[in-house]
Amino acid sequence: MFRLISKHFTNTAILFPSTYGATQATKVNPCSDCEKRQRTKSHPPRNRANHTAQSLHSLPPLNEAMGLFDRYFSTIRVVLPYVDEGTIVNLYQGVTQVDLLKRRRATLALLNMVWAHAAASLGSSQRETFYKKAVALMDSRDIERPSYELVQTLLLFVEYKQNHQRSISSYTAHALCVKAAFHVGLHSRAARAASKSPEERQLRLRLWNGVLKNERIMNITQGRPCMIPRSLLADDDVLRQGGSIGDVYLGTIGPSYAIIDKAMDSLYDENVELGDRSQSQTLLANWTEISWSIDQFYDSLSILGGQITRSELPELLAKGPTTHDQSLAVRILLSIHCNRLRLLANFPLIAHSLSLRLGNHLPEILHEDWEAAWEICSVISVLGTHSPGFIDELAAWYTCNYTMLTVTLNFLVILLLKKHDAHILPLTSLAEVRQQIEEALSVMEQIGKNSLITQKAGCCIKRMLAVFDNLGAQARVASLSDPGSLSDDFWSTDYVMQDIARYSHELLEQIGRDEGGDSSDLDPSFLDLYSRIPVCE
Repeated sequence: MFRLISKHFTNTAILFPSTYGATQATKVNPCSDCEKRQRTKSHPPRNRANHTAQSLHSLPPLNEAMGLFDRYFSTIRVVLPYVDEGTIVNLYQGVTQVDLLKRRRATLALLNMVWAHAAASLGSSQRETFYKKAVALMDSRDIERPSYELVQTLLLFVEYKQNHQRSISSYTAHALCVKAAFHVGLHSRAARAASKSPEERQLRLRLWNGVLKNERIMNITQGRPCMIPRSLLADDDVLRQGGSIGDVYLGTIGPSYAIIDKAMDSLYDENVELGDRSQSQTLLANWTEISWSIDQFYDSLSILGGQITRSELPELLAKGPTTHDQSLAVRILLSIHCNRLRLLANFPLIAHSLSLRLGNHLPEILHEDWEAAWEICSVISVLGTHSPGFIDELAAWYTCNYTMLTVTLNFLVILLLKKHDAHILPLTSLAEVRQQIEEALSVMEQIGKNSLITQKAGCCIKRMLAVFDNLGAQARVASLSDPGSLSDDFWSTDYVMQDIARYSHELLEQIGRDEGGDSSDLDPSFLDLYSRIPVCE
């Protein structure tokens, strides 16, 4: 998305030249915060923990352990319903009653990940202590003997990494989780039907849905390839009937995975670069089908009370913390997800509308995209103001951080379209779109203050806006199709390259690295574990 927008932005900057004075005004001071952070993280302190057997097997005091369990099951379990409260408490009581050296490392790793998430929801620094212990407890021998317990632990690893600036390396943990899930046979409907009890059948379905959710969400946020074919999508209706709000959440979000698959297959290619104008009618047909599926998904949210809008959210949040109304928390996350699906479907068409002939369909798509992006931006902004604990309590940092970057990029495309045609999106002016980008950047900065990728992207976009604000009102030429008619100085765009190219390159390069500071000395263990797992048959 960023690469394609940069290309269109450069063409726009060439077509709408600025005066010499305005060109000089486009200079933007370097982002000192980002550069300072980059220098600090380029050589992170290698602080490997030298865990002894005793420290690895140690447990928090009873009161602390039970307090963290209560916290987990009253907050974060709403979206991470992979462990049962009675089962996990029994596991804790069991390991406290056995000899230190006989405690199972896999069980201890699961307990520590539950505590890590609970501590994170409280904003406690203890979260990293529990997380690092869990990493150290992961043993290749346990990985080679997959179990429900292992899948649960890895699911919690993935979510923790995503929500604590380790989103890139979370895919490695997810790959381990997929392998373990296949080994246990969670994908098999026959194995599910042969479960020993209804509780086990529900657990298998719940864990498989968790694996699918992580994969499809990483597909649209990080561009990671899917390892699970769509033929193995789960039985969402059965899961929705499970009773717990967590099961309803997983079962409700499940049908969107097919929408994501269809959008990625029919609207995108590897680099979101669709230059063949002959594809426009096919793209429109695919978009229409996907848009209808999103409407169906929207209707399915009625089981929880329907989609939350920006206008009603402040009043709902004023009634008390979201944890007191778990269905409200789930509705908020599903509403963000639903609008995110609309941005996913709309972006290829609006981004290519400068070169593809979309005819009368563009205003409809553009209006829908504007409304969806504005809705997400407003909802996340309201959460930050009226419910600041929401992100930690619901493990929603990863969702909000990446979604806000997507929102800002969609606004940026609309800004470029308005520059080329002021009559597009007639009820909204160019200045209003420009202001909306500023608001989105503000929310990005608030949500992604610990995310190097978000900070870098924000700096790049601010430099683009600085150049954009100094572009002339009239295009020098109608298009670039006749280069012979252009003056000699037309291609002199050094000011654009100086202010944007280097920073854009840094962003695209940074996306290939992990965001974590001290995670670099821990995550290689996952690569080692991954290499030791036998290939699934």
